[in-house]
Amino acid sequence: MKGYIDDIEALTEGNHDFRRVLYTGNHIQLVLMTLAPGEEIGEEVHDGHDQFFRLEKGKGVIIIDGTTSKIKAGTGIIVPAGARHNLKNTGKKFLRLCDLWAARTSRRGNTRPSPMLRRNISMARPRSNARTVKETEIKLVTDSDSLAELKRNPNLRGRETSQSLVTTYFDTRDRRLAKAGVRLRLRTGHGRIEQTIKTHARDGPSFAVQLEKTCLLDRPKLDIKAFPKSNRESLETLAGGADLKKIASTKVERLRRTLECNGARIELAFDFGTIEAAGYSRNISELELELKRGNLATLLQFIRDLPPGFKLAWSSSSKCARAFDLCRRP
Repeated sequence: MKGYIDDIEALTEGNHDFRRVLYTGNHIQLVLMTLAPGEEIGEEVHDGHDQFFRLEKGKGVIIIDGTTSKIKAGTGIIVPAGARHNLKNTGKKFLRLCDLWAARTSRRGNTRPSPMLRRNISMARPRSNARTVKETEIKLVTDSDSLAELKRNPNLRGRETSQSLVTTYFDTRDRRLAKAGVRLRLRTGHGRIEQTIKTHARDGPSFAVQLEKTCLLDRPKLDIKAFPKSNRESLETLAGGADLKKIASTKVERLRRTLECNGARIELAFDFGTIEAAGYSRNISELELELKRGNLATLLQFIRDLPPGFKLAWSSSSKCARAFDLCRRP
């Protein structure tokens, strides 16, 4: 039978999975979600499509571009394309909802050799549950004591969430993805399983503009078939038939805070953890500052105005790059 017909209300109320896909078409996807008390979907942006939520059970809040609204059973929500949003369960019982993604027609690019991979990733529109995000971020590295003290500074207070993240990085044995400036990772945490392709759109001595393609998975196993066709074929072209293997991993305790500063929205991520690769390990103590809204000049001024006395060093080296450095240790 073409299409999909079923009792959505009964299925939603009986769903116990964080995320369960019921139907995926060329331009639409129907998903059920269940959030435990205090759990949230996680802040995200879908540039390529609108999104509809309907709550069947529970209560919570929906945040769309900084505006918070209370929601309860029977509430319908439309999130327009490009709006930053998050949905949280503020009740004492499970929150159950259905989620309808109204994706636009996918743009199918040609398969290109490795120099064109970045273009394929940046031009492809989301299909199924994949989404493309452009990041502008600055990384400051320090020691764990300085980072802990900086985290307690009252001038850096804001809306915050905590996450325990385990990330695994994949590449071919001869690092073909890394040589092309591409990173492939699988991440679990906060009730989600995500796989992501990252490329650099522009690098600087201490900041990077990155293109990121992310899709959600149902189990913690790499599945490049879940990416849109153009991205999948480009990865296969880069790998050249070689297997994608686990190269390194990180375990991070992350505290996120969102601040408003002179018309800009800045997200701070305080990361404590370890990098592990080839039998070696290295500690992580860093502050990532991501520009969510506004211009880069405001972000740079915000960093200049950070409280003095902390041992902060600017860095353009990602966790993945440092993990690969461990692999090259003699």
